[in-house]
Formats: sequence, C-alpha cells, structure tokens
Amino acid sequence: MSSSSGSPARRCRRVLSTALAGAAALAAAVSLPAAIEAHSFLSMPVPISRMHGCRLGTSTLSGNGPQAGRLGRCPGPCPNSDFRPDTSPGNPAAVYRRGGRYQVRWTRNNHEGGFTRWALVPINQMNNKAAHKKFAFHWSCWNINRFKCSRMDRQRDCQYDRNNVAFKDHIRIPANLPNGDYVLGWSWYGGGRAGGRAHFGDYFDCSYVRVEGGRPLQEKHIPTFAGRGCHATVNRPGVCRSEPCRPLRQVTFKRPAEFDGRTPSPIYASSFGAPSDKFKFDVSAISQSVFSEPKVRVSPKVRVTGLRVANIRNRLARNDITFKRTVLVGSKVELTLVAQTSGNVKKIEWFVNGIKVFTDRKAPFTIAGDRGWQYYKWEHPLFERRLRVTAKATGYSGSRNWLSREVVFVLARNDYYLGNWRPAADK
Repeated sequence: MSSSSGSPARRCRRVLSTALAGAAALAAAVSLPAAIEAHSFLSMPVPISRMHGCRLGTSTLSGNGPQAGRLGRCPGPCPNSDFRPDTSPGNPAAVYRRGGRYQVRWTRNNHEGGFTRWALVPINQMNNKAAHKKFAFHWSCWNINRFKCSRMDRQRDCQYDRNNVAFKDHIRIPANLPNGDYVLGWSWYGGGRAGGRAHFGDYFDCSYVRVEGGRPLQEKHIPTFAGRGCHATVNRPGVCRSEPCRPLRQVTFKRPAEFDGRTPSPIYASSFGAPSDKFKFDVSAISQSVFSEPKVRVSPKVRVTGLRVANIRNRLARNDITFKRTVLVGSKVELTLVAQTSGNVKKIEWFVNGIKVFTDRKAPFTIAGDRGWQYYKWEHPLFERRLRVTAKATGYSGSRNWLSREVVFVLARNDYYLGNWRPAADK
C-alpha cells in the first residue's frame, strides 16, 4: 500500500484517486482521436518511444492527441521524444541469441512500397546515423508478409490502418555480435504505391534489445537482402530526408543501393568492441514469442520475481495462471495483479503500455493498491487486446529491477471463472 500521512479514510481516497487517474491516462493513450492518422513505426519488439512516426518534415497530423505537434521533428535514426518509461537497456524489449530467428512487426497505416532496413547498434552509438548504416545487417521490401490483425493485435499493430493490415517478418540475429546491449534500428524509406509517384520521407524507430549467448561468436557477417527487388521511389536513405519530398518521385522496381550490382561490405565482430556483461538475465527466459518479448534482469539486491493474478474475493494470488496464454475473466470476477519480489524493496512502480498507472510503497505490491491484505480492484480497461504490464522495483539502496509481461484478458462465459484458456489440443 502506498505510504502517506493522514487518516485511513484519506489514505484510501488517495490510493483510489491515484489508481483512477492512472486508468484515465491509460485509456487516453490507447484511445486516440479518430482524426489522428499516424505514419509507420515499429510495433514488435516494443519501441523505445510512443512516437507514431519518427521523421522530418511538415506535420500532417491533426487533432489534439499526444502525437500532435511532434511528427516531423525527428531526424532519426532513433526517436527523440515521448520515451517509454517501461523499456531501457536494463529492461530490454527482447533478448536475442546469436543465430536465433525472431519475429518483428511494423505498422502499415495505409501506406505501401519502399524498403525496410534493420541494424543492431551499440547503445552508445544509437543516435549516430553513420553507425546505423555501418551495422545494418538485413534489408527487405517494406510490405513483406502482410497480415490481418486479430482483435488482440489490432491496438498494437493495426490501430490506424483502414484495412486492419500490418506487416511482419523474421530476422536472424547475426553471429558476429558480442554479448551486450544494443538498439534494434528499423528504418523505412522509398515508400509509395507501385506505378505511382510519392513524396514520403525517411522513417525511423528503435527498440532496446540484448544479445546473450547462442552460436559461437563469428568473425564477420555479410549483410542480406530478402528478394529480387522492391517497388520504391529511392534505394537508399538520405535522398528524401524530409517529407514531403520534392520533386515527387516515380515508384519503380529497385534494389537497395548496397545490393545494386555489388556485395555489401562485411560487418566485423571487432567493430563492436569488447563483449559486455553489464546486465545479467534469467537464462531460462531467453526466448521471444508474440506473447512474451521482455525478460527479467537479475539483480543481487532487489528483484521482481513474478507477476500474479489475484482474485479480490479470496485474496489468492494464482500461481497456476500463466501470461503465456490468454487469461479468461468472468464478468463477476474482480481482480488485481501482485508483484512477487525479493530483497529490501522500497516501492513498485506499475506501467501499462508505457503509461505509469500506480506506485505501491508497501507489500503486498499490487497494481491498484490495497489496505493491508484487502486488495482494491484493478480497473483494467481492456479485454481482447495485448497489455504490456511492467513492475519496476526500487530498493532502499537505490538499486532497480524490472519485470515486464504481455497480458491478454478475454471475457469468460462463466461469470465467476478466472483462469487460462487452453486449446483443445492441450487439454
């Protein structure tokens, strides 16, 4: 329970008002005005910012939402504002193994054409465009592997697309990457519909990731391109630095400049410097899936060891409910989330989809507050969509630790049911 002075009634009102304010902020963040239409951005793994289009140029964004006035002021290669508080080098969005193959997703937002470029860049060079060019390891057509969003994915991947479509791919992590902390750099350039003319500029996004283990470290990696070519206005970033790009350019079939009649230069492991072991991770959790991207950072001082669903009626934290599957919740069930911790924890800060919703300063550490062991209901706003829930622990010594989980709640047919949905094949 959050510590404060005053009478019990006043403390109770303060807890409830804080929770309601957090819920209102979250609802605003996930329900932007319909008049706002974003451009493209990375949706998986979780990006470092809530920006819905990092680029330079005139803003065409309307409305009064959180993105208004920001679009068009981002030179790349990573977003420069509206940073998410629930991801950092210490709490990366994904942990990769050398040689591993991992899914990535990005939004379509009613656009077509161009190239996608991927780079893994050391944290200390994340804002250096030359470094993103140097460490780019894979290219593809931007509109590769289009898919229709399910109800769960729509808010994350297809929120602004009129056809409910987004793109996904699998990238293989090069084996020349030493253990360490990186940003996964994503860029889209040359956008436009085949046969037409277009004015799109260069777009950028980034995600904090960690490379840990996997295949033995190799001396070098030769960059790759998936496909014979793509419909695009330009074949390299920098030609259209800002939007609208003038003069309008014809969309024709092209190959990336790095592959146009030549082979790209190799990327050497020595270019990344010495391996980094600054952060240690739970090796049992080094895998990525659509359901579970972020991992646990292990700290010797304080640690968030787990997140549990608790039924308020019996105050029972359910160890049998996993977030790797959908959680079914009956209409009569009132629940909360409880953070399991170790060490001398001073407070837990709770975030949902990058929005801070509550701070609890006394065990049990719950997402909506409590009075002793009487839990308050978490007014979670949403069913049938993905929620990224993060618990950030701070110790009395100042040490910090994070745990993030992707959660999906679906309304159960049984009014009093609380548990996981299991496919018939698993029963």
